[in-house]
Amino acid sequence: MENLFLSGLLIYSVNYITGWLLYSGKISIGKTAHQTLFISIILNLTLILIFVKLPFYEKIICALSLCMMISLPFGKKGGRYHIAASSAGLFLYILLLLIKLTTENY
Repeated sequence: MENLFLSGLLIYSVNYITGWLLYSGKISIGKTAHQTLFISIILNLTLILIFVKLPFYEKIICALSLCMMISLPFGKKGGRYHIAASSAGLFLYILLLLIKLTTENY
């Protein structure tokens, strides 16, 4: 199950950096490619919630990260809401990962 956490971090990071590069005009990618990364994050978080045995508070953190990602499309692309929601989702995921790393050797 550690693969879910590590792949999630990789996908989350790539998507987050891609979003900032798109916002700054440094790169240009198709909408479908960016949405594929976004959907991969949602799928990864869902798989973690379903298949990984987590203490309740870790499930809450994972669910909050998932909620932030699900709510992301409700904001203007590249707007403050979009930036805040994606940053909060990534922060919560990193928090979950740090908790996992410090509490057990998975």
